[in-house]
Amino acid sequence: MARWGEGLLAVALAAVMAGTAGMAVGQTQPKSAVPATAHAPQTAGGPAPQSSPQDAYRLPPEKLKQAIELGRIRDVLSIVGPVWELAVLWMLLATGLAARGERWTERLSARRWVQGLAFFAGLLAVTAATDLPLELTAHAASLHFGISIQTWWGWLGDWAKALGLSLLVGAPVLLLFHGIVQRWPRRYWLGAWAVAVPLMVLGVFVGPLLEPVFDTFEPLQKADPALVTELEKVVVRTGTQIPPERMFLMKASAKTNGLNAYVSGWGATKRVVVWDTTVGRVPNDEVLFIFAHETGHYVLHHVAIGLALSAVGLFILFWVCARGAEAMARRCGARWGLVATDGNKRPL
Repeated sequence: MARWGEGLLAVALAAVMAGTAGMAVGQTQPKSAVPATAHAPQTAGGPAPQSSPQDAYRLPPEKLKQAIELGRIRDVLSIVGPVWELAVLWMLLATGLAARGERWTERLSARRWVQGLAFFAGLLAVTAATDLPLELTAHAASLHFGISIQTWWGWLGDWAKALGLSLLVGAPVLLLFHGIVQRWPRRYWLGAWAVAVPLMVLGVFVGPLLEPVFDTFEPLQKADPALVTELEKVVVRTGTQIPPERMFLMKASAKTNGLNAYVSGWGATKRVVVWDTTVGRVPNDEVLFIFAHETGHYVLHHVAIGLALSAVGLFILFWVCARGAEAMARRCGARWGLVATDGNKRPL
């Protein structure tokens, strides 16, 4: 793999490991169901006894059993996923498929940037396809436990949209990283980190603008003006500066039974989103409770702190992965078809 070599191997390793470490920042909205009410134990013929914080909310035994089972499935998938992604990258190199893919792009076009876009688009498509069984398992579990009600066709449509966005954005970004590898073959990890950090910040800013690709939104003022009035009071108290025109109702009921209200974005894209499964299903004061919790992430600067910590973590991660990629390239480079990124034609 003469042109795409050890530098991109390191970047790929870092991307997978960053996902393993949970470094996606700014996604303060949980996707699981939020309890609609808090149930305190009752006594026959009298008021509820004074309850401890541990007794404030209890799932019925059957629901608790299901929640534990679903949690275990999700935990297993969260561990297996990154390991599987690393294994796929290894197989692409060890079997020579990556090297053959490069030769195919060379026949496709004489322009190197076209070759790069084609190579990385193919890489992203292959990794998405190999991840599909795990994602299908996750959706099947959500359907089985009644969290999701989205049809398989609808789910596949969202998966295809996500893949399209990945190809549209990911391939140029990887090509940019490749350019960094070519420009600074010995310190490419530092250049990649310097680019990754602002891209991470940009992702938090742009994220809300991409949400309508997957879900339908309408002004919350249209659906529940009384709730908007109450939300504005919280906004004023917390100083989060979100005007009513940036409060939206999301039509989540086509896909899920979950309840949610969240804040996303940064600066001009910061907005309030309330799921339509929440409005009218739980009292407004409980919606305000959920919203106040999410707003707390902004009041306490959790997004900025998370970005800063992620930047530090990525710095270490990129350096470690660069060293690991160099070691693997020297050990296996001849079999994998890698050559030195400094332009020499000797095998690593």
